[in-house]
Amino acid sequence: MIKYLPTIGPACCDIESLKVILQHTSIIRLNGSHNTLDWHDKVMNDIKDINPDAVILFDFPGIKPRTQNLESISIRKGETVTFYEPSNEYTSPGIQISNVIPRTSHSPEIFSINDGQFIFNQVILGPTHISGVSEQDFVLEPKKGLNIPYSEYNEEQQIEIYSAFYNKVKKMNFDAVGLSFIQSPDTIKRMQQLIPDKILISKIENNIGYKNCSAIAKVSDGIMIDRGDLAAEVGGSDLYDAVLKISHETKKHGKFLIMATENLESFIYDRRPTLSEIMSLSHSIDIGSSVIMLSGETATNENWLTVLEWIEQFSIGENNINRPEEPLNVLETITDFNLLPTVVFSRTGAAVEEFRKQSNEQIILITDDSQTYKRFQFHSNVKTILESEAFSRNDVDYIRKNCAKLYSDGIINSEVIRVLWIAFPGHGTRLNTISLLRKEFILN
Repeated sequence: MIKYLPTIGPACCDIESLKVILQHTSIIRLNGSHNTLDWHDKVMNDIKDINPDAVILFDFPGIKPRTQNLESISIRKGETVTFYEPSNEYTSPGIQISNVIPRTSHSPEIFSINDGQFIFNQVILGPTHISGVSEQDFVLEPKKGLNIPYSEYNEEQQIEIYSAFYNKVKKMNFDAVGLSFIQSPDTIKRMQQLIPDKILISKIENNIGYKNCSAIAKVSDGIMIDRGDLAAEVGGSDLYDAVLKISHETKKHGKFLIMATENLESFIYDRRPTLSEIMSLSHSIDIGSSVIMLSGETATNENWLTVLEWIEQFSIGENNINRPEEPLNVLETITDFNLLPTVVFSRTGAAVEEFRKQSNEQIILITDDSQTYKRFQFHSNVKTILESEAFSRNDVDYIRKNCAKLYSDGIINSEVIRVLWIAFPGHGTRLNTISLLRKEFILN
């Protein structure tokens, strides 16, 4: 079953709203680009007080320049607007942005604001400013991102920005970090050294990241596709192929995929999704997305509960893991993960990631490692159980006791299950045993 990731914002940050949200999901997102650090700290603590096992994804503000207007600004079609860097001493009327303007290998004919929504043409790109003519009337809300097609971001500056922000928030109670505009695996490797105890999710949002998506997916815990930024950077005509390629490479490495931007945005204005949104969600599931991210749909939408209830019905699946008949071919049950419920005992979850390269069938993962437990909350069709007892993966009685609990809790009821475990332990040993266990053996 597909999972969903609501973003907490002003519309749903009170205690009662958080309690309701945490009844629907155990994974939560906070966006560090909005609100104060004190606000984020309080909300994180409130979430953990309600559900200590909730997994909080904290998006770090990145290198993408954002407008620094504190109030909404009306911009007219045909109006020339200049955006300038913080260090610029530009004296003409303009709008300051948060970071340096990225370089580009192409001479830009357009640039955009707010994930490609508002387009500017007749571009003049200076050393510390960019100007263009607006193609439409619109209202520029505060802190909206600026995108230039085929941008190239300075990775050293990225590391500096992330490091500075982490030093401000490292004592906060979050579990995963979203890192925007990742362009190479080297950035993730350096961030893993800086933040070794967090789940690191790479957001692929520009052409360089797209070209390096396989190498990035290999070293990341998971991948997020921000379709808004990606479309603004690679062009709308190439967006479909880019999404397919990134999702394929993510699955090839057994990692989870979060699909972001405008999934159910019509709920902000209406109480039901458009047919296009329904088709888009179905496509995201078909290509292997594990999680659907909700941004403005929950953060600033007073009807956020309607969104959660709708997507829960959309994604609902059979909770019990059943198969209609016992397979007759034993060899098939070992190699084909579609035939039997599968239970994996693993500390790191590496075996599950291997299986994910071939199949998206439901798997039950039993682990004693809290980091592994948190990471697999982002994987669809993985039911993760954190075992509090000392892990005894080579102990048959331990294996049987935990499988019996799956039956008593109603998680499985199949007559036969497949169990992967370590019967022959040793230094560095991974799963080396596949057992087909009958229900009667487990329960008697």
